[in-house]
Order: sequence, then structure tokens, then C-alpha cells
Amino acid sequence: MANLQGQLYFALQNINLSNDTEKRDAVYSRIAGEEKENTTKKDFKDMGVSNGYIFSFSSMQNICSISKDFANFCKEQGINKANKIKPQIAKQFLEYKQSMGLSDRTLKTYKMALEKINIAIIDTYNCKGFCRGDDNIKNFHIATPQGHYNIIIKKIK
Repeated sequence: MANLQGQLYFALQNINLSNDTEKRDAVYSRIAGEEKENTTKKDFKDMGVSNGYIFSFSSMQNICSISKDFANFCKEQGINKANKIKPQIAKQFLEYKQSMGLSDRTLKTYKMALEKINIAIIDTYNCKGFCRGDDNIKNFHIATPQGHYNIIIKKIK
């Protein structure tokens, strides 16, 4: 099996619909139960499933970059398999990034990337993922001059 970074990249490719129209149409047809060509992100939004996929090439590049950083962090914690990542690791990763002084906007970007990585891991490796239950990163707070607010990660049904 590939190293953790390779596992995450492979999983992300499974939910990447940014540059493959045939794949996007096939996924839409499987979910909707009807054939359709030239599907768009809006078609997936209308079904309420767009959060489970990546539609933009630049988003995919950004998420892959963050996944590489996350994989390195996990490796430092002794984790070498995608299905072994625990919720507290994702939370620690965000806390570490916050301690580095990243802006609120950047932390939100990291959170959204972790959400996509989590979805990809669940879909690819048929496991629970790392954003689940009460012990997940939905309780991660960002301190701002105006106070604290939660960054919430939702699990796709």
C-alpha cells in the first residue's frame, strides 16, 4: 500500500470531478438514477450532494497541497494509514496551524480541505473517517477580535 500522502491523493481523486466530464456524468447518473450529459456542480447541488465532490481544478490543487501537509503531520504522530486517522489528530492539526498564526480565512480553508479529505477517505476506504461523533473537529474554535466561533464540519450522508 502507498504511503499516507499517496493514500490521501488516491482517495481525493475518487471524489475529483473537476476535469472529467464523463466521470461527472456517470457519478450523477448513479446518484440520480437517470442518465444526463454535461452535468454541472449545480446539478449536484440541486440533489444536495455537492459537498461530497470536488468540482474545481484549483480547489483540487489546494486540497492536495493541504493533504500533503496533513499527511506529514499524521506521520509525525505515528499514523501511516488513512483509515487510522482519528478525530483528535485532525483537531490537533488545526490547533497547530492556528498556533502558527494563520489567519481565520486560511484556517477555514484548512478546515474545508479536511472535510473533503474525510469524505474521500470514507468513500475510498469504507471506514468511519476522522470527522465523526462527539470527538471531532466541529468543536474547534478560532479566536478573533470579536470573540470565538466554531468551525463546523458536517458529515455527508
